[in-house]
Amino acid sequence: MNIVQQLNAEEKARVLGDRKIPDFQPGDTLRVNVKIKEGERERVQA
Repeated sequence: MNIVQQLNAEEKARVLGDRKIPDFQPGDTLRVNVKIKEGERERVQA
């Protein structure tokens, strides 16, 4: 395994942790929520 593959594997493990990404296919509808922080306030935008 070269250094780039090793770094990618480490970063993937760090980002995902114990979370599992559900399987999805082309044509599926996904809903994405983004947490927005404006000053002291926080909100979730779909």
